[in-house]
Amino acid sequence: MSLVKAAARLRGHPVGPVRAPLTDPSPADPAALAALLAADSTS
Repeated sequence: MSLVKAAARLRGHPVGPVRAPLTDPSPADPAALAALLAADSTS
């Protein structure tokens, strides 16, 4: 769920933090996710 919310944030959608016991992704995760989303949008 945390990566789904991170993807929504990258696409400009307002989302809140994940609820416990989940945690937000590490700082490196959104960068990797952005690269995956960019690759998907070019195919």
